[in-house]
Amino acid sequence: MNSSQPHTRATSADVAQHAKVSRTTVSLVLNGNDATISEATRDRVLASARALDYIPNPLARSLRSKSSNLVLVPAAGYTDSDTVNNFVFALRAQLETHGLVLAYDGDGSGSDDDLVRRWSERRPWMVVSTPATVTPALADRLRKQGIAQVVLFSDGPVDYASTAILDTSIGAAAANYLVKELGHRHISIPVPSGTRPIDYAGQRLAEFATAAAGLDIEVRREEVASTRDGFARLVRQWLTQGQLPTAVYAYSDTYALAVIDALRVKGISVPTEVSVVGTDNSLLSRLTTPALTSVSSDIGSAVTHLAERIAELHANASTANTVLHINPDIQIHTRESSGRPRI
Repeated sequence: MNSSQPHTRATSADVAQHAKVSRTTVSLVLNGNDATISEATRDRVLASARALDYIPNPLARSLRSKSSNLVLVPAAGYTDSDTVNNFVFALRAQLETHGLVLAYDGDGSGSDDDLVRRWSERRPWMVVSTPATVTPALADRLRKQGIAQVVLFSDGPVDYASTAILDTSIGAAAANYLVKELGHRHISIPVPSGTRPIDYAGQRLAEFATAAAGLDIEVRREEVASTRDGFARLVRQWLTQGQLPTAVYAYSDTYALAVIDALRVKGISVPTEVSVVGTDNSLLSRLTTPALTSVSSDIGSAVTHLAERIAELHANASTANTVLHINPDIQIHTRESSGRPRI
């Protein structure tokens, strides 16, 4: 065969011929409706599909069955691309185990008209996004275009869509580590100024404060603009007012690393004088000097829970708004930036 000729995409008929079964049998197996198919035949069909690199067309499948299995995840505007990419890749793999297909739309630009048209053309069953991207009006328009479910990552239920709420105790884990394990008593928690679509900073601060309640410690909430000057002003304030904390817990690794940079400029050693703990266990946290101690929720367990809940909604053909509670495991990655308080 001439290797320069383009390869044709395998079809279900090719799989049927390769496995020596009917196209109906192939369809039943690949669509998960194989209760009447013997295990040997099922295995043979799946082996043939893998051998031929057969990939079902989700759009064609949705047109035949009048029920899409496509879950669309639009870009949400987060700056931590490493965390977002890991989440999307893991969710795609988990959804595939439930017979669902994830499509990621990395283009967050355009008006509501553009988004409705672009997303609807792909015929998804569900859109998974955030309240900042999908407003009540946009959610209503998506449903009118035949998108059955809209799920928003939120820190609380909304009345116009289903909500996926991450039930974490990241802040509590940070408090347990800094206060109970290391013995810190003067802790600063820098948070962004202004409001956010999902207030992770406020959520983690509340968790930390609740876990530290009743203990003889000082926890300071300190708003910081997300600029180098903002963090520089915070450190100058600590020094001029004699309020240098023994530890800092940051709601994100980015904030933690910015604090370390501002402390370094002023000649303050981490962790000898100030311990710093971040959140999310980003790639950068492992590459900096000192390497950053970070608290994170396990993406794998969070994605597994989310995929299971999405699959339940799909199996039940649910269009009603519901709350999907996601309960990931919490991990502490202890590195060079944390230690016991200065004497």
